[in-house]
Amino acid sequence: MHVAVRADGGPSLGFGHLVRTARLADALVARGHEVSYLTSTPAATSSVVPADVTVESLRNGTPGEAGIDALLPRIRDGAFDALVLDVGGVPLEVQRRLTETDVSLALVVDDTGGTVCCDLLHNGHVYASPTDYEWVGTEPTWCVGGEFVVLDRALSDLARQTPPWRDRPAHALITMGGSDVRGTTPGAVRAFDELPVAVDVVVGPGFENGAAIRTAARESDCKVTLHSDPPDMASLMFRADLAVTALGITAYELLALGTPLVGLVQAPDQRPKARALREADAALVLDPDAGSRRIHRAVSSLVADPDRRRSLRERGRALVGADGCERFADAIETLE
Repeated sequence: MHVAVRADGGPSLGFGHLVRTARLADALVARGHEVSYLTSTPAATSSVVPADVTVESLRNGTPGEAGIDALLPRIRDGAFDALVLDVGGVPLEVQRRLTETDVSLALVVDDTGGTVCCDLLHNGHVYASPTDYEWVGTEPTWCVGGEFVVLDRALSDLARQTPPWRDRPAHALITMGGSDVRGTTPGAVRAFDELPVAVDVVVGPGFENGAAIRTAARESDCKVTLHSDPPDMASLMFRADLAVTALGITAYELLALGTPLVGLVQAPDQRPKARALREADAALVLDPDAGSRRIHRAVSSLVADPDRRRSLRERGRALVGADGCERFADAIETLE
């Protein structure tokens, strides 16, 4: 099976679409399938996706959009069996035109509903449900909900294991993703003052507040270790007794691993996730402007209450499955 992936990314667009589809591509290649990227950002794409996939520049394509006029001639030449389209909001008319080809369309979305026209719909958010959607034509295959969160292979392997447990927490993790958009990390470091835990702090590649983070770490009375874009991120998350995190994909990864978390809303598109986590009582969720004092109170409550941490661990693992990427790949194979 030859699968085309239409996705873009980079410093201005973010890397979320590329990271998510790269994990799927890795699973498909491992099964013996061929994967080619059709992208308007070939340099950034090549830096993220597996080395054994082909990256083709989509001429005249617009980054972050389907680029239908450039895309259609490429998928009509019979080279591909399926197209995975992950570029954000795609107008219904564009979806219609793509489904009129001989290529099966797998549409990847993050929204909370609407009308779709595709062969497969993927929305791996805990707030998503097939009942949110209407469809045109044939009902799509649904890959929707927390059981379809796309984790990488190393993290999936750890998520299948029993996470470590300590009644008295020893390790905490602070991670705000690839870029600390609200400058939250220094305050989160200070929130651990006077708490008996060692803190791992992840500094992503897009951080612009490194000096402030180093100052907070130096002044902290905890043992603070800074990690710059660490290659062993999954291991850091797995060993943590609790975490403070932005509500991006890392929050889902922590939930899958059973790591109790304090989640900080960092962008408007994280609000549906925050609401879902609150309703499921699967995390402590704070508003965007929460300062170090509020973070300190939330973290302190988890440090002092092992029963609460155990409850969050169980609820988080129930929300986010370990096999979402493999389930997604299974569904892609049915399109052949």
